[in-house]
Amino acid sequence: MSTELQATTDAELPAKKDAGLSDMIQAFEDAQRVAKLWSASSIIPVAYQGNIPDCVIALEMAGRMGISAMTVMQSLYPVHGKPGWSAAALIGFLNQTGRFSSIRYDRFGEVGTDARGCTAWVVDRAGERIEGPPCTIAIAKAEGWYSRKGSKWPNMPELMLGYRAATWLCRLVAPEVGLGLPTRDEIIDITPTGPEVSRFERPAVALLTPNPAPVAELEPGSDVGEELPDADFGQEGNGEVAK
Repeated sequence: MSTELQATTDAELPAKKDAGLSDMIQAFEDAQRVAKLWSASSIIPVAYQGNIPDCVIALEMAGRMGISAMTVMQSLYPVHGKPGWSAAALIGFLNQTGRFSSIRYDRFGEVGTDARGCTAWVVDRAGERIEGPPCTIAIAKAEGWYSRKGSKWPNMPELMLGYRAATWLCRLVAPEVGLGLPTRDEIIDITPTGPEVSRFERPAVALLTPNPAPVAELEPGSDVGEELPDADFGQEGNGEVAK
């Protein structure tokens, strides 16, 4: 009896494998059809218009995160060949998990000095306050973020402190909400500047073209359509849990 069962199981394995592969191919073809429709829209971000491969990726990410594809497309930016979330989107993802209170901010240090800083914090379901690492202007200057060409840090330090402190908090308490991807501002801050574009940063078509024309690289700090929302960074740590 056991021999017959083993023989039957062995015979079914190739069929199951073929069926799984067939399902994957069908799902991929279906995704391409949906992505083609999305890419033809004029209301999605320019980076995705006519770009079926990136639309497929956005759809896959939206499915994994349980959010709309439009949200992913509006919040995920290609910067120097790397995908990065807007900081506001990452904050929103954490706030919507339902596992924590809305993010709050503690400000410290004198405004206009290197000691000025911000700590982001939340309260979990057990009532425990969880703080992220503090971010200060001194850190921004030491890391070279402040002095970068086109940096937003000198002109809007309070907003950048809040964004970076909240990003660090997300990394600690719920890294899965952003699928482990960095934010757009983080990529800009850590990417070396220079007039030359690395061959690894050029589109694949450029690598196949003899003596390709220079590829325009995103200027650090340039606005690629991201709007900085009116973030609520004025709620100092009063020990209250967001309702």
